[in-house]
Amino acid sequence: QEFIYYKSRYMQACLEAGVPMAPTIFCFQGKRTPEKLLAEARRRGWQGFCLKLSFSAFSLGFLITSVEACTKDPTILKNYFAENGDYPEFICQELITGFKDHWETRCFHWGYDFQYAICNKAAVVSESGAEIISAGRSDQPKQPREFVTAARAVAAQALKILPKMYNAHGAEIAPVLNRVDIGCSTGAIHDKGYSWKEGEKTFFLNEMEYGGTNYFVRHLPFDCVPLWGEKYFQKAVEIMTRRPPRGTAKVGGKQAAPATAPAKAPAKARGVVKKQVVQKRVVKKQVVKKPAGKTVTRKPAVRKATKKAVVRKVTKQAGMRKATKKVGTKKAAKGKAKAAGKRK
Repeated sequence: QEFIYYKSRYMQACLEAGVPMAPTIFCFQGKRTPEKLLAEARRRGWQGFCLKLSFSAFSLGFLITSVEACTKDPTILKNYFAENGDYPEFICQELITGFKDHWETRCFHWGYDFQYAICNKAAVVSESGAEIISAGRSDQPKQPREFVTAARAVAAQALKILPKMYNAHGAEIAPVLNRVDIGCSTGAIHDKGYSWKEGEKTFFLNEMEYGGTNYFVRHLPFDCVPLWGEKYFQKAVEIMTRRPPRGTAKVGGKQAAPATAPAKAPAKARGVVKKQVVQKRVVKKQVVKKPAGKTVTRKPAVRKATKKAVVRKVTKQAGMRKATKKVGTKKAAKGKAKAAGKRK
């Protein structure tokens, strides 16, 4: 939205992309002065020029003047600069003398798709001082097919410079309504860097408008309210729910290539501990040689000690069983004696 509201942004992008546009000087807040603007217009060979404001509409802040007039009366530009000092930028363009002699064609697009066009002559440039509109109704002047065809071609070229937009899920979202206004010049261009031929029709970008613009509803031959209402509703749903294609992700405002499986990290980096291989200790038998040539095999001392410990444990358990047996025998004898006494 701001890309269009700041006229310098889309205009500079269009100039770089080769979209035909009137000779332009950008006047930025903090850097502009009436003297600098007049000197630049004079250097480029301009005679007449017009001033427009960014963040404006309905021809507010529109001024037509000339190098000669501002040279004679410097207050023309000084007053304009003072009255509009709060605006971030002015757009100054060489006056296209043939502009008022032809239709300005306003092309309405939804995303990048053409919807309809209306042709008009604004009140500020028409000879009668009243706006003239041709939108296809029988009570209006006939819409010139040549102008609509040429305007659609320039508008399509201009729409290509719009920045990409993405929703919160990373899916690309096409623009909402954009109105692209195309003018026609047949007059002389005095800018030293231009070569438009006088007498030939040159269609050029005049300006672009975002969704909050004049839809010319009352001038159309059909009711456009249901058309735009349905489109804005569907766009709201798209913004909230649309997902990027599977396997892609939003990276810096662009769709990344499909993700690939990550390479395995070294075991140490993954925190994997390899099992330690414990080698069993083999105790070799000691061989003692005797002078007679015979050999005697001896078992290791550790194993002898282990065997003795086992024998002592078994002997001790046997002794405990004998002691338990004697105690049991004494208790049984006492029980028999008591029983015999009772019987007596």
